[in-house]
Amino acid sequence: MRTEDSRYLQLLECLRHGQCNYDDYELLLTRVVGQPSVGSLCDSPWNKAPILVFRNEVRTQLDNKAAIHNATQLGYVPIKTGHLPGLLPFVPGMPVILTQNIPIELGLINGINGIFRQLVYQADSVSTDVLSEIFPKNTQYIHRPLYALIEIVKSKTESNLEKLQPKLVPIPAPILVFRNEIQTQLNNKAAIHNAAQLGHVPMVCVAQDTCNGKPIKDPILIKKLLELSDNKTEHLSGLLPFVPGMPVILTQNIAIELGFINGINGIFRQLVYQADSVSTDVLSEIFPKNTQYIHRPLYALMEIAKSKIESNLEELQPKLVPIPVIEHTFRVNISDSLPKDKKPKSN
Repeated sequence: MRTEDSRYLQLLECLRHGQCNYDDYELLLTRVVGQPSVGSLCDSPWNKAPILVFRNEVRTQLDNKAAIHNATQLGYVPIKTGHLPGLLPFVPGMPVILTQNIPIELGLINGINGIFRQLVYQADSVSTDVLSEIFPKNTQYIHRPLYALIEIVKSKTESNLEKLQPKLVPIPAPILVFRNEIQTQLNNKAAIHNAAQLGHVPMVCVAQDTCNGKPIKDPILIKKLLELSDNKTEHLSGLLPFVPGMPVILTQNIAIELGFINGINGIFRQLVYQADSVSTDVLSEIFPKNTQYIHRPLYALMEIAKSKIESNLEELQPKLVPIPVIEHTFRVNISDSLPKDKKPKSN
């Protein structure tokens, strides 16, 4: 395709080298393929359409300009949060898109649209020191964000999360608080929802914590370890719920040559465990009272449609794969949880 528009050719050359400026941005707003009746991309509904460019300088510049424009229109001070690409602007009321699958069964999936409502962050992490000339001088820079409250109309959450309005979902700050209490809460609610919908009794795998290779028997310490946040336990939950038929994602490479890789989707079908390891003693108020707690799980049977296994495993249906229990070692300070007579004494 050729163009005789010298100004547009100049824009394309700048675009190739990542050197676009504000004049190029203004020109792009007037170029809408196949819609000659559209005067500008600033007009609705075009100003709310996703920007189809990959994570690069062009998209960053466009996002920044859009955020500044939204802040001015709504009378807000722009908010920034430290994340790739360095400075990520937020303005209450601006359209956003999820870029990761959180709980698939609740409709919180990669590519779904939402409205940013509020950024929750540590109060002492706000600064007005200018980090970039791109943003207005009154910009607030947030150095320790916790999570963003996003309104997602298509969310399948039937009951409201505690103290939140309908359809308002907490999304963990990318990378900075990956796999934390927020995500765990969403996963738990998704499992409980699935169990109720399918008529199953919820099953929860209980982490078997050991110290120096020996099982921990102190009930207070066991409870303390189970309540640890995921970011302190190598991203492994102390209580992991399972419901037959629920969508799951592998988070580690198991057998790359067979297609069992990190990020692949599957359906959980069955949990195999030692028969005498089931208990109904309540370990968490999050789950229903009829929940079964599995203390010695062996492996999970997961249906993986994209599995490259040509022949069926013995006594298993096609595409049904056993996923073994994973062990991780992590360090944690337990001094506050030990009984007084067992705490180390200082000389």
